[in-house]
Amino acid sequence: MLTGNDIFAVFRALPVAGTILRPDAPRFTIAEVNDEYLRLSGREREGLEGRGLFEAFPQNPDDREATGLQHLREALLGVITKGKPCHLPALRY
Repeated sequence: MLTGNDIFAVFRALPVAGTILRPDAPRFTIAEVNDEYLRLSGREREGLEGRGLFEAFPQNPDDREATGLQHLREALLGVITKGKPCHLPALRY
């Protein structure tokens, strides 16, 4: 039987980028990121885990047309309130 530590070890080793968020809306704290996510984003674990999603990845102030932050926040809130998955297209963030 897998323990919690085993599950996180498997998650960290997955070949696809992944993030685990806490459902603490509106902050959506980043609880865990895996190694592939770090590789693709060019970020470090210490700079992400424990921070709010939108604090770690704020909207680009130079791109007035970007609406990704708003759409992502609405989608995450919808998942929490409706308890159903949400599929988002590529977002301009």
